[in-house]
Amino acid sequence: MSLETNLMSGIDSKVIDSVVMLSLDVPDEKDDPQCGAMVGNTGESGCHGQEVRYPSLCCIHEGPLSNLYRLADPTNKHGGKTNAIAIKILSDQFPDKSHIAWLKNERYMSTLLACRCAAVRTALNCSFSMTEMEEVIDKEGNVPDSSRVLCLEWLPGVTLREWVQISNSAKINGIMNNLKLCIPLAWQIAHSLSEIHEVGGAVLNNISSENIIVNSPQNRKDICTVHMIGLGFASFLQEDPEGSSQADHVEVKVQKDLCSLGDVFFELFSGQSPHQSYYDRPENITDSIVISEGTGNVDRGSNRRPLRELRSILSKSSTPPQLALFVLELMGVFDSGVCGVSTSCHHCYSSAREVSEQLYDFLLEPESFLSTMSQQGFHQSMGCVSFNANYLYGREEQQVVLMNSFERVISHKKACEVVLVSGYSGAGKTAFVEQTLRQPILDKGGQFLHIKFDQLCQVKPLAAMLAAFTDLYIMSISGDETKVNELTIAVEKMIGMEGLAILVELIPSFRKIVSSRSALECSNTGALMEQKQMILAFQAFVRAVRGLGIPMVLFLDDLQWADTASLDLIQALITDPESTSILFVESYRQNEVTLDNCPFSTHLEDLKATAKFIEIQIANLQKKDVNEFISKIICEPQPSTKSLSDILYRKTSGNVLLVIQLIKSLWDEGLLWFSYRKKHWEWNSSLIESKKILHDAAHLMAEKILHFSSDLQLLLKKMACLGSRCDKSILCLLGDDCKDNDREDTYSMSNISYDLDIAIHEGIVKKAGSKYIFAHDQIQKAAYELIPKCEQSQWHLQIGIQMLRACKDEGLDNNLFVIVDQVNRGKMHITKVSQRIEFAKLNCCAGEKAKASGVFLSAALYFEQGISLLDERPWNDYYQLWLRLYTSYMEMEYCIGNFEKLAEVLNCIITHAKCFDDKLRAYCILIFSLGGQKQLVKAIEMGLDVLGRLGEKFPTNPDAKDCMTEVLKTRKMLEGQTLGTLIGKVIKDRRVLTIMEILESLALYSYYGKPEYIPLFACRMIQLSLRHGWCSFTTFGYALYSLALSTYNDLKGAERYGKLALDIMKHTNAWYPHCRVNAVIYGFVFLRCNHLQLCLEPLAKAYRDCVKIGDSEWLVANASLFATLSFQCGKELSSVEIFLNEAEENAKKWKTTTGFHNTRPLYQAILNLMGKANQPTLLEGEAISFTKEISNERGREMVQTTSRLQLYQMRVAY
Repeated sequence: MSLETNLMSGIDSKVIDSVVMLSLDVPDEKDDPQCGAMVGNTGESGCHGQEVRYPSLCCIHEGPLSNLYRLADPTNKHGGKTNAIAIKILSDQFPDKSHIAWLKNERYMSTLLACRCAAVRTALNCSFSMTEMEEVIDKEGNVPDSSRVLCLEWLPGVTLREWVQISNSAKINGIMNNLKLCIPLAWQIAHSLSEIHEVGGAVLNNISSENIIVNSPQNRKDICTVHMIGLGFASFLQEDPEGSSQADHVEVKVQKDLCSLGDVFFELFSGQSPHQSYYDRPENITDSIVISEGTGNVDRGSNRRPLRELRSILSKSSTPPQLALFVLELMGVFDSGVCGVSTSCHHCYSSAREVSEQLYDFLLEPESFLSTMSQQGFHQSMGCVSFNANYLYGREEQQVVLMNSFERVISHKKACEVVLVSGYSGAGKTAFVEQTLRQPILDKGGQFLHIKFDQLCQVKPLAAMLAAFTDLYIMSISGDETKVNELTIAVEKMIGMEGLAILVELIPSFRKIVSSRSALECSNTGALMEQKQMILAFQAFVRAVRGLGIPMVLFLDDLQWADTASLDLIQALITDPESTSILFVESYRQNEVTLDNCPFSTHLEDLKATAKFIEIQIANLQKKDVNEFISKIICEPQPSTKSLSDILYRKTSGNVLLVIQLIKSLWDEGLLWFSYRKKHWEWNSSLIESKKILHDAAHLMAEKILHFSSDLQLLLKKMACLGSRCDKSILCLLGDDCKDNDREDTYSMSNISYDLDIAIHEGIVKKAGSKYIFAHDQIQKAAYELIPKCEQSQWHLQIGIQMLRACKDEGLDNNLFVIVDQVNRGKMHITKVSQRIEFAKLNCCAGEKAKASGVFLSAALYFEQGISLLDERPWNDYYQLWLRLYTSYMEMEYCIGNFEKLAEVLNCIITHAKCFDDKLRAYCILIFSLGGQKQLVKAIEMGLDVLGRLGEKFPTNPDAKDCMTEVLKTRKMLEGQTLGTLIGKVIKDRRVLTIMEILESLALYSYYGKPEYIPLFACRMIQLSLRHGWCSFTTFGYALYSLALSTYNDLKGAERYGKLALDIMKHTNAWYPHCRVNAVIYGFVFLRCNHLQLCLEPLAKAYRDCVKIGDSEWLVANASLFATLSFQCGKELSSVEIFLNEAEENAKKWKTTTGFHNTRPLYQAILNLMGKANQPTLLEGEAISFTKEISNERGREMVQTTSRLQLYQMRVAY
């Protein structure tokens, strides 16, 4: 069937020539009588034949049912017109009746249709000589009878499948040029089928790319023609089966042919078969349709690819969206509810003539119908559901509340507000906050910081916070050196270089804001102070960013999964009085905060006690909102979508995530589609109604993931094991194992990126910089639950082992927490002793790294996990590792206040440690824990015992003579010393440092319990420093020595060494001892040689600095001294009362009350003098009870408290 000339007016002649060039020319016997044509087809295969002994007769194809021969007929004596005939012979010598009927039907239908339709070749009545059939006789063993033989006119050319393969391999320049070749051919095929249906009155029932011959005649100016072959299953439309109406039967038959025609067009335009047995890539194409030659009609819908895969193939082949929709609609993939086709599914075309008319429109206006576009544009125009990310439905009231808070924060630069957003999973909390606040804060020149917490990453300390603050730093400086300098100055001014060192340790990107790396050295401040300094460092950085005039919104998402360290940091940022123009938005799942001991529950209680906040609840959408949502998605009026929205509301209860995923699922399955022919959206209500009611989106997403390649499924499962997000670098480490075991090739990063691009397109993951993030935690849950529960721990272990093997030294440090977390989740499967020891060491390293960051709870967990990997008696076989783990674990239990567990671990260390030095750190922690529990006398006694074992002995009950002896000895040693000699040498001996640390703590405990020891401890600290060098504790030793001299009325000496302490602190740039040195110098020494008023401001500054750096012990001391001096200076009593209330709140914030009891007598005296006590002359009231305290045995041990109690009782009585 030739295409009429006038239809080709819009196609360039060069393109027409290229069609001819692409066609396989068949040699003519007139030119070469020895050559036989090598191409032909019977619907069984498109294979090239091979020449046999006699050049006039050759076998083209051997099949299980029939063999095909080409017999040269130069004179056309057998009735053909192509100088050859095709001979089809049943292979079996004794064929089945159905096979004979199949061959007979092809002869019958070919004979009748050839007279009516130019696209059908004719059957020939041939008689052959023995010479002509000699090859057949030799091969079969006898001459086949006429029932086994069918002779047909030979058709030179290639099958449509071969034509597609040749077209693809020719790499025609430009998509449009390729389309201009394919669309005329598609029109010819549709027109030929229309002729067979309408003129021939028949249906083929077996249309495929293997049963269509494309031929290019010798005259290359003509157009290639097409023929339909393989008519063994063809039948007439008027054959009416019993029990059905003729009209319905005709429609069913025509629709089956049209669906098969759609499959042919899909292969023509995409280059790939729509059926499952094809591989994804064109180079892997093989024959996919194996026709059952002896059976009835073939249902190809049963092995058709899923609809999402068909769409993806069309997209990748750059098929224009309108043409793609036309092909899919013709295939009948919509409205069936399955991947294939059913007779009851939706059909937009009722005849092949309508199909050819549509193709004719494409030919007349190819530029308007077949325009190409970007991938994104392709999917938007291909009838895809599009979700508007910038529009909210049914959240108007909640948006007003949130925007009011935002406006207050922006307009009042000193304001800081907290908004709690609660709701169930999938209710749309994240989208609500993002869409309400992100653009407004950016328009104001501010920063929107989204901090997302992850259920599987709770063990990794501060993971989400550190990632967010890194982003904040990058966004804040924006490559501006001026801003970098401003940040440097602001942060250093608030927390010094040691504070910067903490930031650099936690977030290496911060190193860019300091000029000298050598300056970044952290002093030995103790574990508890490290935690508080970490919080201070973050507070200072936030203040510095705010100092640049940048308002902020901190969106803390899924806070119910936050680790304790992150919650403590968040609480500190919220309660920081200098946190201005910051809006804190905390979202959480209210149904997942149920346990009383849940860290987030504690955070909520603390928040209620310390800050004002606004609560917003995000409920599911109402029915009208769901209808509006769907109407906007598919751009149909709301009355039209009401039937669909009602069904979806019943299935999802209005949960936004469920609605979105169900719509995507319906679109994937073809139950919701855009009709290209009708130009509007349609859906199958009955099949949608039959779906189950959804409770979460996990199983929907799981079904979607299972349609991906095995490589991508494996990759997504491993990503889910790692958490909600995964860096590209980690995926590289996992790459070699993310492949099928049967494959030998490596799964490179390019393969990973290729597969993840598919996941991104399908909405499974998102990409942000170098990170791949699951679009929702329900999707992560779906991927994770595809792993059987009994195997999940093994997966974690295998991931950890694989990452460990792939990491080098630097990579191990960067991924340490991830590796250890994965290994710990699967540790029960570790059987080799060597592996258990290796992973115990890794846990120890992770714990020490977490400890250095001040994240004690996580550190304790790592140390505990490391201990659990050791055997029952590890102190025998792995002594050093055992000691390292147990001592560190004991210290972390002290830091988090778990004194019961501390005692258990201490007992083990004391019992099994080999020497005193190995027990020393444990004894130090015991001393500090006793002090923390207010058992000051016991702490002093234990400290003196340990110091004695270290060679530093003290008298049991020191008197004035003992103290004077030590003072004189120290004075003698200090003669001739200068500032340079005092700080020129640094202590390196760990035993000496431990002694100095113990002495400093005992000095503080002695102030409240046994003050007679203070001069002895002060002198010993100076003596050790003079012998071994300077350390951070030395400055405090000189301050105590100054105090000791003042008690002996050596005021000049006291003032001299007080100033020396301040000079040492200034020259060594050590800000850690600043608070305690000021307390001693200005609170006890300088006030004896200066006016009291001059000491108030240094004490106030020391107090404020204690609040900033979290030095809770000396916060209380400075507060007490400042309040006492203010009272003695005659300050307004109400102002002193307010100050004491504030100081107590700050002390509670750092969870310490040690020493604050010492201010209670003063506080009650102020209340009495202000008339707020029932008995004005007796210290009895809300602050303290004189009677109870005097009778309290523990109160008598607290010498300072007892003396103050009596002093203020005397004053109020007077």
